[in-house]
Amino acid sequence: MDVNATQQLYGVEQSTQGTKRGELGKDEFLQLLVTQMRYQDPLEPVKDTEYIAQLAQFNSLEQMQNLNKSIDGIHEWLQVVQSSSMIGKEIEAIDFASGEVIKGTVTEVIFRDNQPQLVVGDNKVSPADVLRIFGEEAQSDG
Repeated sequence: MDVNATQQLYGVEQSTQGTKRGELGKDEFLQLLVTQMRYQDPLEPVKDTEYIAQLAQFNSLEQMQNLNKSIDGIHEWLQVVQSSSMIGKEIEAIDFASGEVIKGTVTEVIFRDNQPQLVVGDNKVSPADVLRIFGEEAQSDG
């Protein structure tokens, strides 16, 4: 049975505090589980193994979500490290909004909307928009 249908059937209101609308958080899951137990048919009760299976499945889902958050944090950290390693390097990047190719030396890294931006002259470039990073021999050639 669909979670929303089950919630409507048993009159459970889903709290949106701490979860996005439509997502089932830990508190909502436990509330729904208790409500299911309270309103189950006494002549055909649900086996306890089914509840245990639901709890185990929910626990696995929660662990995967925590792992995804950790991986996202590592990804953000790697972006910062990668961006800061470009300071002093000559790069070529594209500004997709204007189609302009930007070439110059990265002088600093700033953050806009929690994303690193490389400062090249008067331009701010996303590390994802970098086309080339020139080696030291290319810089000395001019």
